[in-house]
Formats: sequence, structure tokens, C-alpha cells
Amino acid sequence: MLVQNMSGRKKVEAMMENRTIYRKNIRLLLGLTINGHDKSDRDYVKKLEDQLAEMKRIEQDLKRLSVIIRDSNDAITLLDLDGNILAWNRGAEKIYGYSEDEALGTNIFEHMVPAEKQEEMRNVVEQLKNGKSIDSFETKRLTKEGQVLDIWITVTPLFDDSGQLVQLATTERDVTEKNRLIRELAELSLKDELTGIYNRRGFSTFAEKLLQLIRRHNGRALLIYMDMDNLKWINDTLGHAKGDEAITRFADILRQTFRETDVVARMGGDEFAVLTEVNGRSESVTSAVGRLYDNIKKANAGQNDYSLSVSIGTVEESCKEVTLEKMLQQADTKMYQEKKQKRIKRGE
Repeated sequence: MLVQNMSGRKKVEAMMENRTIYRKNIRLLLGLTINGHDKSDRDYVKKLEDQLAEMKRIEQDLKRLSVIIRDSNDAITLLDLDGNILAWNRGAEKIYGYSEDEALGTNIFEHMVPAEKQEEMRNVVEQLKNGKSIDSFETKRLTKEGQVLDIWITVTPLFDDSGQLVQLATTERDVTEKNRLIRELAELSLKDELTGIYNRRGFSTFAEKLLQLIRRHNGRALLIYMDMDNLKWINDTLGHAKGDEAITRFADILRQTFRETDVVARMGGDEFAVLTEVNGRSESVTSAVGRLYDNIKKANAGQNDYSLSVSIGTVEESCKEVTLEKMLQQADTKMYQEKKQKRIKRGE
């Protein structure tokens, strides 16, 4: 009877009191949100229940999001604008080696950002302060053990109610191993599997780069194109294992003869090429080819089932106008002319 004698609003509040004793402070919040509404008792309570359900849903979503952030394999951090660490997830612990207790309150510029990347990160902060957006980018970071990592980082600006930048959220992924594998795959695609020197694709790639460097200081380039004279005989007579051995031995001779800055390649089968820069006309072809013949002679001095022999075509050009393709064609033609002369001498 007590409830029946109350006004509609008080009646609902009494009902709410009975229904929400266990909810404690939530009741006060819900009461404030519907203040001033003139609804039936049932609608009024239904609205409270809907709002409470929505709050529970939001709370559950926040808990799930918190777990995702905490357990992410990526490093997710929160920084102030000076680089002090305010939040540090398990992914950050795994990548950098610092526990949450060790990381919180420390400054990334003091122990995580390498000296050569300090200005880069400070520029990022300044651009965000000026309202500019920053795309994700690759950078370097240091682990607790001092290892340098390749890191793909996304920096998200966080603003206060007045629109002032106050904090930075970062998502950081360790791409060190990925980059290493990419480099290895790229190298494998450019290297001859048998000899370890460049293949035709590798020669084209790096010979073009060397020509560009030579052009910059008006230098001269020497292209040496070679064909092993007796590889077919070695394969047919001694077997393909010996043929592979001969190819590998000749590749080793080329390594010994030419500089690391020269581009040395197996162009396929029994054909090889070298692109080098020459310092002067007097020493160019004579000295380079002379060193090669000397090293072949030394290799043949040992006990072997076969002797190494090679036909050579050379082209020396200024790099201002000549193309790599043209040099290859000219050197290839000269090489086959020499090979033909050798056959004539042998009476073939």
C-alpha cells in the first residue's frame, strides 16, 4: 500500500531502489541520465534496464580490447610528448626485453632510440603537434641487450578535450627477420646457385649500377666476356660432376682476379662476364686480362684431370653514351671470333 500512495516518480524510484540495491553507484548515474522525463513506470524502469545493459556491454568490450592490447605480439606503448613511457604491453616486453616495471617511467630517447634516429622521432612529434598526419614508417630501435632491430611503427596522436596533443600511442612490429629473409631471397635470385657469383639477372642489375657510378666521374668501363673452351669435352668425357667442378674452379679464379667492387657473373652454361672500371688506357685490357691468364695458368699447374681454357672478348668504352646491352653484344662477338680462331688453329 505504501508504494500505491506514492507519486509516479517516487513510485518508480522506490521500485528502482528495490531493483538496484546491488548496483550501488550505478543507480545514481542512471537516475541522472533520465532526469526530467515524464514516462510511465514501466517505460521508466525499462529505460534504466536498457541503459544498464548498454553500460555492461561497453564494459565487456573495453575488457576485451584491454586483453587484445595486453596480449598483442606487436609492441603497443603510450608515450608523453617527451618520450616518457606511460604504458607498455606484453608484446613490447617480448620485442625489447624490458618488463613493464622496467619500462614505465623511462624515456625512449635514453635507451631505445639509436643516436642516428633521435632526430627522426623528434621530427615526428613536431609534425603531429602541427596537425600533420604521419604514415607508418620503418625505423631502428634498441633492445635491452643492445641489439638493433628493424621496426615498422605507427604513431597515433591522442588529444585532450580542447584539441591539444597530449600523448602518443605507438604500435611497433619487429620486421628484422622479415627484412633478412627478403635480402636473402633477393640475393638468391641474383646469384648463380652453383658458383655463388652473380647470375645473368644479377649482372644486369649491378653492372648497370656500376656504369652509373663510372659515368658520374667520366670514367671508362671494361667489359670482359668469356667462354670456357673445353667444358663440353669435360662433361662428355669425365662426367657432369667434373664439369660442375671446372665451372666452380673458374668462378673462383675470377674472384681472385678481380676486385670486390667489380661485377663478376656466370651468364649461363659456360659463359661468364666481368664489368670493371679501368684507371687508364695503358693498363686497362692488358693488365686485367693478363692477371686472368696468369691465374688460370697457376690453377692448371696442379694435378687435374683437365686444363682450364677460356676464350675472351673485351670492350673498353667511355660510359657517357654506351649502353650495357651494346657492350655485351660487342664483347660477345669478339669472344666468338677468338674461339673461332682457336678452332682453326686446331684444324677443326
